[in-house]
Amino acid sequence: MLEAIGVAELEDLFADIPADYRNPTLDLPGPLSELELRREMDAYASRNRHAGEYACFLEISQGTLQATYEFQSMICSIYDMEVANAGLYDGASALAEAALMACRVTGRSLIGVCNTISPAYREVLETYCVPQGLEIATVDPEATELHPQTACLVSQYPNFFGYLEDLERYRHMSDAVRALMVVSSDPVAMAMLRPPGSFGADMVTGEGQSPRLPLSFGGPYVGLFSTRQALLRQMPGRLAGGTTDRDGRPGFVLTLSTREQHIRRERATSNICTNQALMALAATIYTAALGKRGLRQVAEQAYHKAHYAAGSIASLPGYGLPLKGTFAFEFPITCPAPASEINAHLLEHGIIGGLDIGNSFPNGMLLCVTEVNTREEIDSLVDALAEFKPPRELPDASLLREDLQLPEVTEPQVVRYFTLLSQRNFGIDTHFYPLGSCSMKYNPKVNDEIAFLPGMARIHPSQTDDTVQGALAMMHRLQTFLAEITGMTGVSLAPLAGAHGELAGMLMVRACLRDRGENQRKIVAIPDSAHGTNPASAAMAGFDVVSVASDSDGNMDVRALEDVADDRLAAVMLTLPNTLGLFDTNILELCQTVHKAGGLVYGDGANMNALLGRAKPAHLGFDVVHLNLHKTFSTPHGGGGPGAGPVRKLSGHHGNFGVLVRAYSYIRTLGNTGLKQVSGDAVLHANYLLACLRDTFDLPYDRTCMHEVIFSARAQAPAGVKGLDIAKRLLDYGFHAPTMYFPLIVHEALMIEPTETETKETLDAFIDAMKAIAGEVEDDPSLVKMAPHNTPVSRLDEATASRRPNLRWHAP
Repeated sequence: MLEAIGVAELEDLFADIPADYRNPTLDLPGPLSELELRREMDAYASRNRHAGEYACFLEISQGTLQATYEFQSMICSIYDMEVANAGLYDGASALAEAALMACRVTGRSLIGVCNTISPAYREVLETYCVPQGLEIATVDPEATELHPQTACLVSQYPNFFGYLEDLERYRHMSDAVRALMVVSSDPVAMAMLRPPGSFGADMVTGEGQSPRLPLSFGGPYVGLFSTRQALLRQMPGRLAGGTTDRDGRPGFVLTLSTREQHIRRERATSNICTNQALMALAATIYTAALGKRGLRQVAEQAYHKAHYAAGSIASLPGYGLPLKGTFAFEFPITCPAPASEINAHLLEHGIIGGLDIGNSFPNGMLLCVTEVNTREEIDSLVDALAEFKPPRELPDASLLREDLQLPEVTEPQVVRYFTLLSQRNFGIDTHFYPLGSCSMKYNPKVNDEIAFLPGMARIHPSQTDDTVQGALAMMHRLQTFLAEITGMTGVSLAPLAGAHGELAGMLMVRACLRDRGENQRKIVAIPDSAHGTNPASAAMAGFDVVSVASDSDGNMDVRALEDVADDRLAAVMLTLPNTLGLFDTNILELCQTVHKAGGLVYGDGANMNALLGRAKPAHLGFDVVHLNLHKTFSTPHGGGGPGAGPVRKLSGHHGNFGVLVRAYSYIRTLGNTGLKQVSGDAVLHANYLLACLRDTFDLPYDRTCMHEVIFSARAQAPAGVKGLDIAKRLLDYGFHAPTMYFPLIVHEALMIEPTETETKETLDAFIDAMKAIAGEVEDDPSLVKMAPHNTPVSRLDEATASRRPNLRWHAP
């Protein structure tokens, strides 16, 4: 490969990194064998108490596209709403996105929030909304009217304490001031209770963990988001739509993307670009396997068991139920001693107790009982509480439902259906996946197995620290590893994706400037080549975005940056290597220019797989950096997530813990020398493709690239062939399409990232296919323009899917 590229040593490919900052020492442990890794992770897992070991009473509430369509349809049916998206990060961020959407729709800036929503949700809501100048007003659940300028009323159903509030009254209150009604709702409870849509809710969100996703110490989960058809084009996130191909066969596409950041940049409805697709798929399969009767049975079992537990506990001396009314699966109790003491006592009896809510009720504890808790476990809980009868009917008929539209199928039917869907997908386990900017690489299966150890996957995010020492120790060590790799002082693991990390970083920039008393700094400069999440994240953090041109070499133009480098400049957001796949040779001067002007430098570390062991962002001048753990450090993308973006509160729990476990395992397996080999192989492979295809396709930037290379289909334009046609034809050769039409400054772009995990044989086969397609363009362009020819569906009608959205199935 080096001979084909025309260099003598691998190090020559990293010559663009300034010599004084190249190949820093990585103070990381050496590599582990798979057996050694398993032993270390088993040791961490054994230090955690988990729900598979102890009874737990804590609260928690074509293929991929078709499965996503099924997910959207089920969420609509469960919540009785008209449209749903493909999923968001988690329940907390989904509720925050709904509040932001309500403010966009109404043009108002006041958000009314019932004081009975989850405190974690309230914190995330504030983190999202306050930087954009929005005001949050607390609303008592007994209130009868709202402020006239309220954009939306936000409530939870059942609420944080598990009780059912009067959604009819909330609808009337909202209507009186023309505000929108936003409800966060548990999806399993809605199999039994009247759903928010039947009360006239405008948006319904929820936490998708309750359809039996692993607890996994708080993530990855999936956020649920649904709304009315009239508000569809203001909805954040992805949407899978049904359409047909040119032969009339049904198929599915991602649609209505004109709302999103890769097109609208800072004017996008949100900065989110992932949708936790693997988690959504798991929730879909669970829901499909149960069907409407099974899901209703789950809800009723949980309801009866919760009321049995509540009645039994209330009969104990010193215990009580502080609230009146109807509750579902969760309920608060008051105890004869602080919850921390009660929980310590319960742990001695093999029971993980409830959530300490002493700030809401004297010696208060919040308990949750679900269908998986047996009567014996409940009796053991009551007996243990007794050491230191309830109403059994379902709620009033006016609160129940009978119209849930879900499939009724057997487990073999579910298995066969989703297996067939998986066979309609291109995946890294079967094909080369050169999707630029996404690092679609093979991820070691051992890391997945470790993430599903009971001591990792079954720990509850609200357990007390003394019961999760293994998880906390692993996270702490991962923070030190990531700090060493980036050169940064400290690392937060909370953000749930790369774009989430961007938002966290820019909120940190905002807080830093506020503490300095420099609130006049409102401008964030971003290269015109940047990924669309950068400007969208800056806008969400309350900044004004200025686009800065790239120079002829693909670097950020220093002179153009100097034009905005004054006392209004808050920060510059730089991706390194940049989105053109190049190491910006102006990086030191750029950072110095920003710092001289008093601004900060934000580093998008999405492409860190090109720099592992080769350079540390902090040494180059970056002040804040996020990493995409799911790209660089070994988590399958799964068609859109889960991810993690380590960098105020952005999620309900500790971040996507399952992703963090995989990242830790990946780093420990490779060690300091292995990480450096990752970057070496990734950059070698990309430059090999560049050298072999430079005479076949237009090369916009003729210089050494890093982990990915960008070609252009401009040379094929005279034959009437576009980049899309070439990408479609690649499918017939057994290769996934590259990223197309991005970055926006490259006309007919074909962004190719071979990653470090592919063999030379695979790369040579891809090169041969690209050359063959170029030959077809010359000899028979119609063959390429009509591609693909060998896939389950041909060209799909994306225009109709956007004009007339078909986003869910409807029962006959």
